[in-house]
Amino acid sequence: MQQPFLRFKLNESIKLRDYQKDIISSILRSKSNSLVILPTGTGKTIIAIYVILAYANIGKKALFLAPTKPLAEQHYKTVLSITNLTDNQIALAIGSKSYDERATIYKNSYIVVATPQTIKNDLERGLIDLKDFSLIVFDEAHKAVGRYAYAILAEKALESNIRIIALTASPGGSKSKIISLLSLLNIGHIEIRSEQDKDIIDYIPTKLVKILQIALYRELQEIADKIAIVIDEHMQRLYERNLSAFRNFRTAPKSYILSMADSIRKIEDSTSRYISFLDYSYVLHLMHAHELLTVEGLDQFLSYIYDLRSKASKSRNIRAILNNSNLQEAVKEAELLKSNGYRHPKVDRVLDLLNTVLKDRKVIIFAQYKSTINVLNDYLRSNNIKVLPFMGKNKGMSQRLQEEFIERFRTEDYQVLVSTSIGEEGLDIPAVDAVIFYEAIPSEIRSIQRKGRAGRIKAGEIYILVTRDSRDEYNLRVVSLKERRMHELIYKIKNMLESGYDIKSIKRILLNGDRQRTLKDFMR
Repeated sequence: MQQPFLRFKLNESIKLRDYQKDIISSILRSKSNSLVILPTGTGKTIIAIYVILAYANIGKKALFLAPTKPLAEQHYKTVLSITNLTDNQIALAIGSKSYDERATIYKNSYIVVATPQTIKNDLERGLIDLKDFSLIVFDEAHKAVGRYAYAILAEKALESNIRIIALTASPGGSKSKIISLLSLLNIGHIEIRSEQDKDIIDYIPTKLVKILQIALYRELQEIADKIAIVIDEHMQRLYERNLSAFRNFRTAPKSYILSMADSIRKIEDSTSRYISFLDYSYVLHLMHAHELLTVEGLDQFLSYIYDLRSKASKSRNIRAILNNSNLQEAVKEAELLKSNGYRHPKVDRVLDLLNTVLKDRKVIIFAQYKSTINVLNDYLRSNNIKVLPFMGKNKGMSQRLQEEFIERFRTEDYQVLVSTSIGEEGLDIPAVDAVIFYEAIPSEIRSIQRKGRAGRIKAGEIYILVTRDSRDEYNLRVVSLKERRMHELIYKIKNMLESGYDIKSIKRILLNGDRQRTLKDFMR
């Protein structure tokens, strides 16, 4: 792709890859809103910047949006470093700047980089007029759902006839989520590449995924079995009343379990309804307790039980659950094991990995819960691993501390970052040699984002820790199925768009007959 003399352009040091050139040309030829789906680390940002520059060169202004302040700051720095734009022509609009500063930025800058929340708030204040802009880029576009600021801004952009370019590595795993996203953004053009596509495969460093099967220690398994007996007893009762299609909780999708409450509410007889809700409460609470014990560890399990105790005075159902003799015995045994220093075998496996195959290599460990982060952080430190915890503001870590810890991980000799989901996307975390999933997760979006943290520049390794006969195994199967279905559906929609269908017609065709949720829907 040859560039004529342009006022705004990429630096000569930036060499576009062939697939980037093809995607850029396709976007610029199309008059429709475009969705770009590329694996993490393959240059979506450069594609967006080139398109933004093309608009700037014909005098049109653009908004470049990212879901977090650190990611917006990262994009702003990237644009300045790889283009000939000056800081008078591109500006960063964030909440720490005054209203007057941001109002001036919106009027005078060709390109404004911002978070969607800032733009949404400034729209409401009258500081910005979207009609001044011809293009909006939504990075991490899969967040455009519900009443998140992206969704609100997408509606405003469509009202003002502003072109949308949406970027993501993972638009969603279910048909309804994907079609909802495409409808909201009024997508008429899709560019997608998977890691297997021939024009991109040479640019993706090798990622070796290893599933590590882990057996619970016998003592932990015995506690888990006591809880499982109670859960299945109540699952069987629900099954006998035709309120559950499953006798065994291990085979039931979590989404299906949650949906059972709707059926119970419809029971007319109040006594039957109460008994059914009691059985359901047993299943719901103890299934979660069982998952915490088998997938996470003793600390997490006991913390949940103690939390239930704090609520018992206000709930007859919770009091009944806590008075169950099997559960009481399980809790006593768990407390004894914890006092004797027992850990989940995953914790020992993590230490073993860091001391052997991952010795002296940069690693991110992802875990679901703050309590798991704390257990790993304390144990690894006690074994002379240089580790930093990393979690969101809702878990008690300020943005200033987040940025400090990321910088220390980048510049100092810290080997490991132990992170909640906040480390999956939206933050300028340096490339690492390996990623460890402490547990398997059912979300295809989060799985793709986690894997994308390894092997961004060079070959990387991904280790997924899976407790045998636990929810881990189910989640692993589910997420693999979701990822495959996601790509199949996107390619199908892309072909339909190219055949002349618009997104409204596609939505009607693909969702026709899907209004009645069946058991198969819960398996998706």
